[in-house]
Amino acid sequence: MIPLPERVVLEMTTACNLRCVYCPTGQGFIHRPKFMSGATLERAIDQIRPFAKLVYIEYMGEPLLDERLPDIIEEVSQFAKIDLATNGTMIEPWMLDHLLKCDTLSVTISALDGCYERVHGRPLYERAMRGLQLLAETGHPHLSWTWVTTNISEHQIPEARRRAEAMGVHLGVKGCGLGLSSRHLAPESPQLSRYIGPRLKADRATCREFWSAGCICSDGSVVGCGFDWPVLAPAGDINKTPFAEIWNGPIYQRWRKNRIAGRVTHPACRFLCGWQG
Repeated sequence: MIPLPERVVLEMTTACNLRCVYCPTGQGFIHRPKFMSGATLERAIDQIRPFAKLVYIEYMGEPLLDERLPDIIEEVSQFAKIDLATNGTMIEPWMLDHLLKCDTLSVTISALDGCYERVHGRPLYERAMRGLQLLAETGHPHLSWTWVTTNISEHQIPEARRRAEAMGVHLGVKGCGLGLSSRHLAPESPQLSRYIGPRLKADRATCREFWSAGCICSDGSVVGCGFDWPVLAPAGDINKTPFAEIWNGPIYQRWRKNRIAGRVTHPACRFLCGWQG
């Protein structure tokens, strides 16, 4: 029996108000319900309550679009730490008391003025920066500015670092890489790119997703890896089978066994990460 994961991703919504070029949601590739139903959400929280220590209220959508978010933050914070990622464009002063109950907050702004609309699909740069500034002014100790690097805005990173420093916020820079669908956007810098030729870099060889984290999608399906955003290989459905049974069920067992043996059979590993074997 594999211990139940302390880290769980909870996809309350797949809706988003941006159209980011590197995001499957922004490109219209996600076809799950835009909002997790009330019954599924209640079931998910009840099932993870006994073991979850860190809950990511994020995945393929903008969590601030879900009007239930304040209540969910309040409920989940009673048994787990919360990590929440947002694009910042919808943050208003009245929300701050709720958002500050999250242990980790990140605002994704991957381009500055001049490139923002090309990267994020809508001209909301000022709103996004205002949202980040509102959070920065609270002094939250674990607030970060996430920058997903593409070859469109790669040149703006030095200026973004200066602006982040002026705000007293850490800028976390990473390469775009939600699967091979974003490979054409890879930054030119080898240090920032997550790809070598048609494949992800070898650091993915240390991937432990099948053992360390659970991901519950908006329709209740459970996937073994955050790269499986299209749900190519669901391990089960919490509306039909409790998460704990799915986690130690035959599908997860087969994934782990194959991975230990060096066999790459999970379609997300092959088609989204570029693994061979």
